[in-house]
Amino acid sequence: MFGFKRTFNLQLIKKLPKMLLNIFFPKHCSCCKNVLKLSATPPYFCKKCFKSIHITKPSYCIKCHKPNDFSESKLLCPECVSGDKLPFDEFISPLTYSASGRAIIHNLKFYAMPTSAETLGELICLKLKAYDRLDKIEAFIPAPISRKRLSTRSYNQTLLIAKYLTKKTGIPTISALKKIKDTPPQSTLKLKERLTNLDGAIIFNTKKKIPESVAFIDDVYTTGTTASVCCKELKKNGAKNIYVVCGAINNYE
Repeated sequence: MFGFKRTFNLQLIKKLPKMLLNIFFPKHCSCCKNVLKLSATPPYFCKKCFKSIHITKPSYCIKCHKPNDFSESKLLCPECVSGDKLPFDEFISPLTYSASGRAIIHNLKFYAMPTSAETLGELICLKLKAYDRLDKIEAFIPAPISRKRLSTRSYNQTLLIAKYLTKKTGIPTISALKKIKDTPPQSTLKLKERLTNLDGAIIFNTKKKIPESVAFIDDVYTTGTTASVCCKELKKNGAKNIYVVCGAINNYE
């Protein structure tokens, strides 16, 4: 009997720090911000918000984002096949930029909820497993943010997502890109402005040799400008196969 009590007490002591952390810093739903149960694990959703999330379908064009009935093995729809060649091989995203998807992204970027990165990371990990892509990825490379944006936000949201993916999979995160210009947020610009906003703003900035097969990590994909600029830099510096992996895809009908 004494041995049982001692074992029980030791288990309780081991769990105490986590219990106190959950009490004073509780987990919140990544959409509506409601407090969740102490036992909550990523992805962080309440029951209501979990039912409202919009999961992407497999058959959509990675360039124009429109749903198509062509084979999943073909990345571009017929209308986009004749366009400019993309600097990456495949685009993967678990969520559409619906009301719930937008809430998760905004809570992560603008409302100091870095745990939303764990939610996106978990959903991304599930999507990569479903597509059998994890075995093909040798490193996660997060989209960079400027020094000014970093000082304002205090964290790089895409780095948080990448680090969670590293924690889940063991695949390393390499911060291989640096943003040397503080450009206006892409979301505040018109389409033509977005296409040139990042000119000369992002450089390759690591002494580490990056693997040939990498996943570029970003929070949301809209026009694809950020992904294209970053992937071109990665291609010039050793990457041969690049998967663009984002938390949500915008302009998806």
